Amino acid sequence: NRSSDLAPYIFAVQRYNDFCKRQRNREVFFTFVVWYILCLVRRIVSMIIFNTTYHVDDELEASFIAWLKENYIPMALRREELSEPQLCRVMTTGEEDGSSLSLQFHVQDTEALSLWYKEMGVELTEALVSRFGDRVVGFNTLLEVID
Repeated sequence: NRSSDLAPYIFAVQRYNDFCKRQRNREVFFTFVVWYILCLVRRIVSMIIFNTTYHVDDELEASFIAWLKENYIPMALRREELSEPQLCRVMTTGEEDGSSLSLQFHVQDTEALSLWYKEMGVELTEALVSRFGDRVVGFNTLLEVID
């Protein structure tokens, strides 16, 4: 039930409004209201993280990271479906050859991701394979943001 989930927030806004009335500080109140609305929108809107984990040969790691930053990420963001890119190193304890990197984007839902993949993803995958061949391999994971 969405209204019962929001009850604590509504109560907090009412209490803060009372405080601001006493303090006669409307600017602070309106700043709080904007912050509160942004929090609600973020909470109500479901979000998915589109993660791709890459395994890269050691000698290609620096050039692969540079290529991701200079080419892949800017091209991926040309359309509006993906946002908030984040590149991470996967920390491992094994003595495996190569390194693993995780590239994550936020996407609204699977339909938006499907559209993005048809319009941009195929082209980017082909560019990656053309440039690095089988010395870089990856797999995708979809993560649902819970909180």
